[in-house]
Amino acid sequence: MRWCRPGRTLSRRRGRWAAVGAGVLALTAGFTVPVWSATVTLKWGVGQGGAFLQLYQEIARMFEERHPNVKVEIIQAAYDVLRDKVVTMHAAGTPMDIFEAHSQFLAELADNGVIADLSPLIAADREVRLQDYIPVTVIANRWRGKQVGLPVAAFMDVLYFNRAHFDQAGLPYPPRPQGCRADECPEWWRWTDFQNALSKLTRDSNGDSKPDQIGFQLTPLWGRLMPFVFQAGGHLFDENYQRAVLDQAPVAEALNFLQELYARGWVTDGGFFEGRTSMQMSGPWDLPTAVRSGIEFDVAMLPKYRHFGTRASNLPIHMSSITPHKKEAWELIKFMISPEVQRRLTRTVEWLVPAYIPAALDYARLPGPPPSKHVFYEQMIADPGHRPLIHPRLSQIAPIVEKAFQQILYGRGAARPVLEEANRQINALLAP
Repeated sequence: MRWCRPGRTLSRRRGRWAAVGAGVLALTAGFTVPVWSATVTLKWGVGQGGAFLQLYQEIARMFEERHPNVKVEIIQAAYDVLRDKVVTMHAAGTPMDIFEAHSQFLAELADNGVIADLSPLIAADREVRLQDYIPVTVIANRWRGKQVGLPVAAFMDVLYFNRAHFDQAGLPYPPRPQGCRADECPEWWRWTDFQNALSKLTRDSNGDSKPDQIGFQLTPLWGRLMPFVFQAGGHLFDENYQRAVLDQAPVAEALNFLQELYARGWVTDGGFFEGRTSMQMSGPWDLPTAVRSGIEFDVAMLPKYRHFGTRASNLPIHMSSITPHKKEAWELIKFMISPEVQRRLTRTVEWLVPAYIPAALDYARLPGPPPSKHVFYEQMIADPGHRPLIHPRLSQIAPIVEKAFQQILYGRGAARPVLEEANRQINALLAP
């Protein structure tokens, strides 16, 4: 079976999926948990290479040592290619037992029965306590009331800042609090404080009317702008993911705020690692580049409006809904999120923040750089737990959102009418 390309959706393949579903029903009729076999091979699909692949190989070796009757076969591919493999193998009845799924594809795979609901396994297993994991990473793997995956590691955006620039401008550093709770921290700064800092950090030192230092680096892609929408209290979809809500006031507030920052010349799309930009919004994956750059940097909380908000995501693990090795696959998933493996993550990938809270706190206490490494954890705890940005038709919706957001950012339209038109287009797409 051929999987649809990124610009299409699975709904157009309904006929094929019906046929696949019939095959799946035949395969799973009378399904029972298999007896622990001496010849079990688990196929594990991963979307990351490099140091991540080394990490996965180490985890597989450790698991095999504990389970000598199980062999783990790692299949690595880029996420879109991996998605194709997962669906093709599912259709053939020879599934990828466990695998990663990019958030862009998660809802599609879940709605079409490729991903198993782990909720019954979690409920029956006393060793797995979801409250021990960073809340937003758990929520990111929840779809239509089902826990369709579990988090291995946490990804989030924070604010990187150039300490020398703040010192030269006579500005206090942005807050780097400890002890945050959902939507509450001992200290924070607001959008107005952020604006004030940008106005002082954007400087024309040689008088040529062109700033040679700009306050903020921001990649103008819709997903990178969503933290500001979350901070305002907005989202792309309603609670049931049935309609778009881009026309609601909080979304317009966030885009108006960003439009003003662009209009004042306080935002650019590069220069932080070269020392030309004072702040950037990014995650722990940029730490190696920041260290190599030689700039004096630290990390701080993103500014707050109504809420704390970040682009929180995770490195997930999912189970096939038709794996013939359900018991073994569940044991491997449990092993990956276990305290032992979670505490090993950063030994291989130094910037990887574990999803398991005690291991994440261990990471936060590691010596820098940056000095305020704990902020990566605190930013996720402060996020009130916004709903994930997933949808079965996200690949069709994303270009509409991208176009609207960029129109607003670059002053080619007022936020409210542009968002209303984008909202109309998306809801026409979602209409039954």
